[in-house]
Amino acid sequence: MLCVVHGGVFDGIVVSLLALVVIIPVLTYLPPFFPPQGYDWQSMRDIQQVVDDEDEDEEGFRVGNGAVPGGAEEQEKLARAGKIARWLTLGMTLGFLALWPMPMFGSAYIFSKKVSAFALALWVMRFGG
Repeated sequence: MLCVVHGGVFDGIVVSLLALVVIIPVLTYLPPFFPPQGYDWQSMRDIQQVVDDEDEDEEGFRVGNGAVPGGAEEQEKLARAGKIARWLTLGMTLGFLALWPMPMFGSAYIFSKKVSAFALALWVMRFGG
């Protein structure tokens, strides 16, 4: 077993997290139920961004609206945004699943009265009691 702390609660958390290690590959790579689609993403690349300029002509109608073709510059922006998203996802995953629980595990989930009061105050502010 990975770690057992006071029985049930921690075991359930570990099982729920590790179950995904089994469930996701089975659902992803089980061809009879979900055959590969061979999608090439070209239809997504063909979607054009509409620019909404606030320019108005003398009659009060908006002018200057048009489609902006997505070229190499747009692909570079998307690639950069994808790279940032991957790093943020990795960092948040490590933070929430490893770094944040470590101090709680080290204290055997027993906190001082001040920490418990603070957690309760956050809970009440978030969920309203």
